[in-house]
This record gives sequence, C-alpha cells and structure tokens, in this order.
Amino acid sequence: MTMVVNPIHVIELPNRAELPLAAPCLPQSAEDDPRTPYVAAGPGPTRESEQLALSMWINTHQALFLTVGAASAALRAALDLVRAEDYAAAAHWLGVARDLRLSSAAYTALPAMTREVYESFIRPSMLEVRPGFSGVSSRESIVFAALVVEWSEPSLLERAAAQPGRSGVQTALDELHGADETWWRGHAGAMRTLVNVPVSLAMAEYKRRVDEQHTRMKYGDFLKTNLQCPDALVDYDRYFGVERRELSPARYLETFERALDLSGPYVSSDEATLRYRELATRHVRAMCAGAAA
Repeated sequence: MTMVVNPIHVIELPNRAELPLAAPCLPQSAEDDPRTPYVAAGPGPTRESEQLALSMWINTHQALFLTVGAASAALRAALDLVRAEDYAAAAHWLGVARDLRLSSAAYTALPAMTREVYESFIRPSMLEVRPGFSGVSSRESIVFAALVVEWSEPSLLERAAAQPGRSGVQTALDELHGADETWWRGHAGAMRTLVNVPVSLAMAEYKRRVDEQHTRMKYGDFLKTNLQCPDALVDYDRYFGVERRELSPARYLETFERALDLSGPYVSSDEATLRYRELATRHVRAMCAGAAA
C-alpha cells in the first residue's frame, strides 16, 4: 500500500516556545492563516521517496514541538503551584506534563522511514543547513529541559516534606522523569535504526573542530556557543518550517490539531501511541479552553 504524502506548511509557534496559558487577547481568525507552503531549507526532494521522507520528518517534528510546548506549560504551572503549596493541583499538572511527554515519544520512531532515504537525503539536508545540526537547538526542547532542571532544586520539595499531599507530588515527579527517559530511549533507538554509524551530527562536528583546531574545548562550551547560540536556533526553526510570534491559545490549539492530523499517518499505530496522542489532544484542548476563559 502506497503511503499518501501529506503537504507541509510553515507553522507559527510562540516566542516563548510553550503553550501560552497566560497569553494576552490576540484575536486571530482563519483568514489570518494563509498556510504558507513549506520550502525546503536544504536541498529539495527529487524523488517520491524523498518527498515522503521530508513530509514525515517535518510534519512529525512540528507535532513534536507543539506537544513539548504544551508539556512545558504544564510543568511551569506545576512549579507555580508547588511554590504556592497547592500540592494536589501541582501533582495534577505534573501528570499532564507526563502524559504530554509520553505522547511526544511517538515522534522518535517513524516506521515508514528507511535508513537508505534518511542517510541519503534527510541527514544531508540537515547538514546543509548547519554543521552540527541537532535537536538540542529546538527552543521547545531547551525550555522543557530547563523546567525539568528547576524541579531538581533540592529545596523545592524539602520545604514541604511534612505537608499533606507532598508524597503525591513526588510520585508525579518520578513519573514525569520516567516519561522523559522513555523519550530519550526512543530517540536512541531511532538513531540505531536510521544511522549507519550512530554518531550525531553535533558530536561529529564537535570532534571535527577539536581535531582541526587542536583545542580542548569542552562539549558543554561547544553546546552553548555552537548548538544553542541564536543563529543555531534560527537555523533549526527555518529547517522545520517554524516562524515565531505571539499566539493566542486558540491559534495554538488549531495548529496543534492540524499537526496531529498531518503527522498521524507516519507514527506507530500501536495502542500506547494512540492512547497518548488521544490524551495529549484532550489535555491541550482543556489547557487552551482554560487559558481562554
């Protein structure tokens, strides 16, 4: 059975790289959305297999960004609530973040993506845009990771150790960490499936610079100055057809639901994936409805 090649559009994502729970009133109608066709940032596809692979790659990443952005908003809400000592509500929002993070793992494995077309077309197209092209340049991933680090602050839960409901927050936090580990295991598995030599473009570029420049630069410094510098973030957005602006919750939801539709044919149809994508949709709808109220 031939898989349908879905269209690719440029999408708008929030400047803060998370679902705008506290957005100002920004009236936006369907007429505001021209659905600009995506133009490949690197070499464009020349074969049907490459067009399919590009559609898979861009549409699933766009859905990933929106899902992680919603998870970040849930994590930020949970942080605010635990600091306000509302532990039951904080545990609820941690559970929302957990579900969304598990849903984002759907985009780490694409059953129809072959190693041949990934190695011959997708990987070179990323390399053409930026040496060391890497997912660590994703603004949504950067925000999510920073919020997870905030939850590791030793005093955050220790202050509340004797308060009712604290254990529920700790359990929910452990489950969130488990969901994050699930995502990273999926990412590692995808690399083993798609890449002949499982060395990331980022690590390859780091080693090249160290060897050529005879430097002892630490990888952490390379990360800051090459992978998460402003130019790297711009290049990453450009490759995946992302434009940044202030968004209303309604526009975020509209973009999220469209991204799920376009990415749906490319992800696994196993029960867990379908369940968490359904949960993600339910959570984002509720979050956007609450933000708009």
